[in-house]
Amino acid sequence: MPRRAMLTSCAPGGSETGRAGWLLTFHFDAELIEALKTAIPYFDSYGVTREWRKDATEWWVSRDYEHVLGRLFTNFTVFRDAPRLL
Repeated sequence: MPRRAMLTSCAPGGSETGRAGWLLTFHFDAELIEALKTAIPYFDSYGVTREWRKDATEWWVSRDYEHVLGRLFTNFTVFRDAPRLL
């Protein structure tokens, strides 16, 4: 696994089918992207688990894989636990 990276943004969001998860952006790192793809399957018994959104240049990852996001990104828990401002 590559060294842990930093997210540039992270917010709750749904998949194209409405599955709960996280919208993530981070600086391009081929090794990190490969680690994300290896650790998070594209599909599980509930449906799609990750999506690359080219137009928005962001990833969507299912909430079921928060533990993986915590291992890949040093600041994931800061975003996850931060109170939302209205």
